[in-house]
Amino acid sequence: MPFDEPKTLAKQFGYMPHFFWMFAGRPGLNSAINQLEQAITYGGSGLGRFREELIAFYVSAINGCHYCMASHGEFLKRLHGDESIVFQLLQSGDATALSDLDRAMLHFVRKVTLEPASITEEDTFRLFERRMPDDEILAVIYITSWFAFCNRMADATGLQVEHFRRDRTSCLR
Repeated sequence: MPFDEPKTLAKQFGYMPHFFWMFAGRPGLNSAINQLEQAITYGGSGLGRFREELIAFYVSAINGCHYCMASHGEFLKRLHGDESIVFQLLQSGDATALSDLDRAMLHFVRKVTLEPASITEEDTFRLFERRMPDDEILAVIYITSWFAFCNRMADATGLQVEHFRRDRTSCLR
């Protein structure tokens, strides 16, 4: 299914997210970006939507990307059912409602985001010993890396929280 046309994306999402306008100038790029994103997120990772959004929000918070924090914070609140998770993560980098595995995963995400060259077998073993299989550990790395890219694109092209709010408002009409 081609995603090059803004109308196709608007139909898929119910609105045209500003994020995708960044790629509209290059034929084929929206399609490639969308296919990659669908393959590693939106349930395609094996981690489940909650963990995918948890990673997306956490990476965006570490990187200070306000647009991505607003959008993925909203998704995370909807999936968790309680907005306090977002505030706890912003204040302390931890949330009391998280499982031991989720806390270990976020510790790993932080290290992948800030110090990827320092990752050791011991880091991945902490997840493995909490019963996270290898394919899910790799999915954590994919999603963390994907959102590092998204954060940099959003910030470098000037996306602001107001753009996300306008996207949401147009979606609700």
